[in-house]
Amino acid sequence: MEDHSLSSPELAVFDFDGTLTRRDSLPGFLLSACGLRAFVLRLPLIVVLKLAVLLHLLPAGRAKERVFASFFRGM
Repeated sequence: MEDHSLSSPELAVFDFDGTLTRRDSLPGFLLSACGLRAFVLRLPLIVVLKLAVLLHLLPAGRAKERVFASFFRGM
């Protein structure tokens, strides 16, 4: 039996538009890509943006853009 642990690439799938999963995979993606510390530090921003979307003050797509910019600016 061969050991493929070193030669087999890992695959991570994140579904941002709801075509593959029934739940939001963005938090899991952000945690995976940036780590717990970065996620926790940006959690207040995420909460405010989510509230703005729920109150129809901001389109969901624009809120998601702001979250991505917060995590990945400068990369």
